[in-house]
Amino acid sequence: GVVLSKLPIRNKRGGLFHVDHFDDHYRVSLLTADKVDGDSISCCVLESLEPSAVIQRLALAHKYEEALASAEGVTGHPSVAKVVDMCHKKLWEEKRSVENLSHVSDEEYIVNQVLSLVDQEHGVLDVSLARRACRLAMDRLGNVRLAKAVELGGSQEGFDTLQTTLRDLYIRLGTYVALCQIYGCEPASFRNSFAKIELLDLAKSMAAKGDLRSLTIVVFRHARQLSTFQEKIIDELPLSLDPLSYCHLLPVTARSNSFLSPEAQGLLGWMAMNQYVQRSPGWPSMLMEGEDLNVFDIQLEERDDATEVARWYADRTVEIQQFAANIPS
Repeated sequence: GVVLSKLPIRNKRGGLFHVDHFDDHYRVSLLTADKVDGDSISCCVLESLEPSAVIQRLALAHKYEEALASAEGVTGHPSVAKVVDMCHKKLWEEKRSVENLSHVSDEEYIVNQVLSLVDQEHGVLDVSLARRACRLAMDRLGNVRLAKAVELGGSQEGFDTLQTTLRDLYIRLGTYVALCQIYGCEPASFRNSFAKIELLDLAKSMAAKGDLRSLTIVVFRHARQLSTFQEKIIDELPLSLDPLSYCHLLPVTARSNSFLSPEAQGLLGWMAMNQYVQRSPGWPSMLMEGEDLNVFDIQLEERDDATEVARWYADRTVEIQQFAANIPS
């Protein structure tokens, strides 16, 4: 810091004055002669500050980026770590910089900020920003220790619920982006209304309109919530549609002699859906940028209702034939 001070003159050297006696907190070297005032000299001196004090003063002056730059290389100061954390929080809140949010050490703060950001009802949500922040929160929770997990969620079950909530938000935001691409809409143009729609109602509405591209994305990306309603969703499809056009949406059951585990058998239909779409030209990508299949972390139970599924196929076949007037009603 700069402090105005009046110090005694000890030595005169030509036109310059050298101050060699001063308080231990100050440091002065050469001063010009026109500052002389009798036997003393008025000058500005530098106050000797610890690095932590400099960083704190910059932060208090709302110079957060300068404070962070000054903190680089400063280690072993708990007070500096707190100030750095605070600066990153302030820059996130002011500039919505995910880079700054990623440097915050408080996982609870990160999660609360993400949930608050995605849940906002007013203004236009930056969907790309929300997806990146949500993925950051997911990754941070995935790396916390057990004790911290219990602290964040109140219990292990609460922590698992928190992880599921974040994952569902992330997947739903990706679904929204995919639908915007299909419909040719600008991101955030209908995000608030989309966020409030029940997934089952959304899937049924798409099925009723015969919108197979959108329906496929919703059913695939939200299989955890929709897999048990598979037949009800398909029943909404127009009977005039060729079943081959939605064969990837049809329910499947595992063979009785399958060597796969029940968990793996439950995922067969879901995995086959993605493979089918990848091989079919004209279909949109099921995964958004930065996603992989592990993001979904789906654990579908094996379908053991083969008889009911067979009965559904028979009923659906009869309905299609009646619609085509092949058999009497």
